[in-house]
Amino acid sequence: MKEAFDELMQKFKLNIVNPTLDCIDISHHSGSNPKAGIIRFNINGPDKKFYRAYNLPKELGGNDPGSIAFAINKRFKKKDENPSILLVDGGKAQLNALISKIKNKDILLLAIEKGSQRKVLTENIYSINGQESIDVNSKAFNLLIKARDEAKDLQLRQIEMLSEKICKFQY
Repeated sequence: MKEAFDELMQKFKLNIVNPTLDCIDISHHSGSNPKAGIIRFNINGPDKKFYRAYNLPKELGGNDPGSIAFAINKRFKKKDENPSILLVDGGKAQLNALISKIKNKDILLLAIEKGSQRKVLTENIYSINGQESIDVNSKAFNLLIKARDEAKDLQLRQIEMLSEKICKFQY
């Protein structure tokens, strides 16, 4: 994991001793039950004490930029918890939502967007400078994919727990 962070630090010319990467994922079911999940990786791997899942206001269902802004406001109230890198699952609109909310210039903002025909390893990576070229065989690219997938898994676990609670109350 350290090598992957080193590659990212070199790619984006960052000089950070103990870098951290947070990834945010927004999910909803046809616009209803919107949720946000935020995970954190450090050089040792997943740092689960920083995992957060949020139920979002119903009116934000289907509104990814608004949902991202809401989750960011909740998550980053404490400055000492800010990550070195913040990755959002989505494209330019989702990245712009981060840019409008994150005033701290010390955080590298990235977005990971599904590629052509949603095939694995065709993802596009964006920064505030536009589309970035990161080798799909690199450890850095793999780290971004792992973070995105972990954020999605957190969301799925939350949905499963909610479904189990609903089933218990119905029977």
